[in-house]
Amino acid sequence: MKRRGSVLLFSLVKAAITITLIVIIAAKIDFSVLARHLGGAGTVYLILGALLLAANIPLVALRWWFLLRRLDVESISLGYAVAITFASVFVGQATPGPIGADAVRGWLCYRRGIALRVAIMSLVTDRLLALLGLVAVAGTVWCWQFNAVDQNLGRQIAILGAIVVAATAIALWLLPALTGFLARRWQRWRTLQEVPTIFRFTALSGAGAVGMALSCLVITLTINAVILFAHGFGVTLAPAAAYLVVPVAVLSSSLPISIGGWGVREASLSYGLMLFGVASDDAALLGLALGIGLLFASLPGGIVMLLLGPQVRPPPGVAESGLIDGAHANPS
Repeated sequence: MKRRGSVLLFSLVKAAITITLIVIIAAKIDFSVLARHLGGAGTVYLILGALLLAANIPLVALRWWFLLRRLDVESISLGYAVAITFASVFVGQATPGPIGADAVRGWLCYRRGIALRVAIMSLVTDRLLALLGLVAVAGTVWCWQFNAVDQNLGRQIAILGAIVVAATAIALWLLPALTGFLARRWQRWRTLQEVPTIFRFTALSGAGAVGMALSCLVITLTINAVILFAHGFGVTLAPAAAYLVVPVAVLSSSLPISIGGWGVREASLSYGLMLFGVASDDAALLGLALGIGLLFASLPGGIVMLLLGPQVRPPPGVAESGLIDGAHANPS
């Protein structure tokens, strides 16, 4: 009972954070001015921006599918990967950070008979490649536009990038060595040793390289969607500012402190754009537009959830697939 109470309290706190931030952002928007922009070419820009966000979901599914194939998973077709990625994004609109979305993909993989550890490591690798794509795009633009970047924002981007790169290095090189050392001394650590080994086998491969390229493409499309939203609303937005701020806003939305990243993502984008001279009401409008665009892009996932029907555990006798032994998982 205490655990359920704690979970409920934590969910209520996150809901309160989400609602509060959205209300604050919406209060800054002059909706009478907004209505005058929603016509003609402005609407076309908004539709194009929403289509770019929708196009990202199949790209994310493709990135994940390549990782699954690297792990010898053949029972998940590309079409099924796209379908359940849409479903996961739809569910993720009402769950904390990316946890709920990844849980949906993992469960639907497990239902297909995929080994649970393989499903988990494919999702962990997929998530890390997404973060590296954010850092790569923002870092490239920061180096290119260093003199034009607000120094405070530049330091924030540098710190976030350093954290992600350090976490990647630890996951790829230090964790396998540490768990291997522990496994040689304690029997119970041998199962744990397989986790970073599988992760390294997946990330340091052609599939990992393709996944990294797709991650950069996904965040690039998201940034250009915001630029199109700015054109649609008649907001002046320098492309360099968008390429620096949007990745940070997307990264902040992955923190499990709000529902579906709502509020945190919009507030981060609004604050970042104001550092580049965008008016507060215009910045708030673009932040809200990004959130609504992502919501509309996820709506096909609701149809997928209905078509999939109730999900049950794998039937008895279904063999797990995608298992990799230690020798196969050795990247050397």
